[in-house]
Amino acid sequence: MRSRYALVEALLKVNTAAAVQDALDNLLDMLRLCPGDNMGMRSEVPALFIRLGQDQECYDFIKWWNTTGSSGDYETGPGEPFLDIKGADMLEALDKSVVAIYPDLNRTIGLTLLKIRLLFDLRQLHNAAALRAKAPQEIVDTIRSHLASATIASSPTLLRDVQNGKDLQPYMDLLESQLWTLYGVVVKANVHFWPAGI
Repeated sequence: MRSRYALVEALLKVNTAAAVQDALDNLLDMLRLCPGDNMGMRSEVPALFIRLGQDQECYDFIKWWNTTGSSGDYETGPGEPFLDIKGADMLEALDKSVVAIYPDLNRTIGLTLLKIRLLFDLRQLHNAAALRAKAPQEIVDTIRSHLASATIASSPTLLRDVQNGKDLQPYMDLLESQLWTLYGVVVKANVHFWPAGI
């Protein structure tokens, strides 16, 4: 495991999408082999998913580790469900199933970045709606369809509202509220994190 982790570190020095994908694949396979993760590899995975633009996979990973992977009764033996959360709704409430009681800083930052990206996508879509008064509806619809990221497409309710041209402000308000909550969770995990980034 240590030798394979050294390979992951070497791959990440290459700084290409292919190298990042190989590093991610190796880490996920290592976690499959050792789900107890005594080396703490699970903290590095969200950043790699985000670098590759795999937001839904990142959210599913974070949610699994904050729920099943962190529960005291989870068995790490063969045949146990592992990373079996797929297509979780990124707009769901931030309860203990999303934010761990004892937060892992890297996973919480990953979750925060996902929510920020989703908020920015929604703002772009919201701003495109302002074109209605100046452009034909077909052009506005085409622009909105190109702005709808894979993250938005993964939420059936949100995608339907985007396609129907509904007001996205309630979603943006929800995300802003969740981001303030996550800000506080990060402070709880490491009070020095936010000041160090300024």
